Amino acid sequence: METVAELKDGVILKSVSNPSDSAATLDEEPLLQPVLKEARLLIRGIFNVYLDKNGNRLIYARDDCTPADIIPKFFLHIIPVDPADLPEQRQQYGYDNLDFSSDAYEFLSDGLCVAKVGLPGYPTATIRTGQYIQGLGQLWREGYDLAVR
Repeated sequence: METVAELKDGVILKSVSNPSDSAATLDEEPLLQPVLKEARLLIRGIFNVYLDKNGNRLIYARDDCTPADIIPKFFLHIIPVDPADLPEQRQQYGYDNLDFSSDAYEFLSDGLCVAKVGLPGYPTATIRTGQYIQGLGQLWREGYDLAVR
């Protein structure tokens, strides 16, 4: 049985197989379809990245996903419309760093994985995201400029 638990910051945890769990059984269609119906595709790539209709979280999704695909750490850099909105410790860099790791991913069915990552409360101009391996560099990088849309 696959179950989903959400953290306060909006990140979905990995599914857990536990026959004694009383949570509702979820499969790909009931979970992913409503999520994507309420979201807008921002980035089509190795991982598709969606912005939910409220604009308060990003949804990463990939078909044909294996555990090896999510081992490299994900970087997520948020550039605000107004740099003064950044936390003081991030102002020198010009972006907020919301990197996350593979434990943010939920495998919904064979090959489909999804993660939901909460965004800061300030208006966002640009999103830069991808994956990297420490010491080896970036595996992929994509961006989306919300301010020009």
